[in-house]
Amino acid sequence: ALTVGKAALGNFHPEVANTLNKLGNLLYENGDLDEAIRIYREGLDVERAVLGYSHPNVIVTLTNIGQIYKVQGEFQSALRLYKEAVVMQRSSLGPVHPELAATLNSMALIHYQSRNFTTALDVYQEVLHIRREALGDKSLEVAATLNSMGLVLFKMGLPELALQSFQE
Repeated sequence: ALTVGKAALGNFHPEVANTLNKLGNLLYENGDLDEAIRIYREGLDVERAVLGYSHPNVIVTLTNIGQIYKVQGEFQSALRLYKEAVVMQRSSLGPVHPELAATLNSMALIHYQSRNFTTALDVYQEVLHIRREALGDKSLEVAATLNSMGLVLFKMGLPELALQSFQE
């Protein structure tokens, strides 16, 4: 499909970007992470050329590449891409949107895994605020965020605050 699409439509067409992203997804699911990154990056170049730099598809591709870097333990590369996606999401979706919270949550997890607990807690607090505003207090995403915050607080040596977070 990619070969035929490029031959029929040229290298820079939304359908070519779509096919590249599907191929990147397949490679990711099959564990070929380096090749998935290469294909996603090619798709990202096409998306930016034909859709613009802040199109929702660009944001998805950035977070897909960030996810692979996170899985590979390349945390700084992942954070760089997530930060770029967050800027675009805030601009296009506003300050309170579940997709923004999901990207920030990925960033908080990286900080947690890097043992940067203070930053992780700060980002989780922002995630909690967004999720409460967007989804309400009875949301499972709010509960998951409180649980993550409890884990961070426990690792920070604050068991009483961790307990409060877990109980909430």
